[in-house]
Amino acid sequence: MSNTLNTPIEALELAFPLRVRRYAIRRESGDKRGIVYSLHSLGQVLKAQGEFGQAERLYEESLVVS
Repeated sequence: MSNTLNTPIEALELAFPLRVRRYAIRRESGDKRGIVYSLHSLGQVLKAQGEFGQAERLYEESLVVS
């Protein structure tokens, strides 16, 4: 997993659409481990952007999937 504390927010924002696409692919394929990883990864970006409620929702969803 990436360390979002050391990653510039601009880089996270640029990568966000790719992370969303990766999540969609993993969801379609049924890759549970990949889904959990993607949800956590998206949550990290949202947390770094100050979107704590949305990040928490994704973290909780990743726990349900796992």
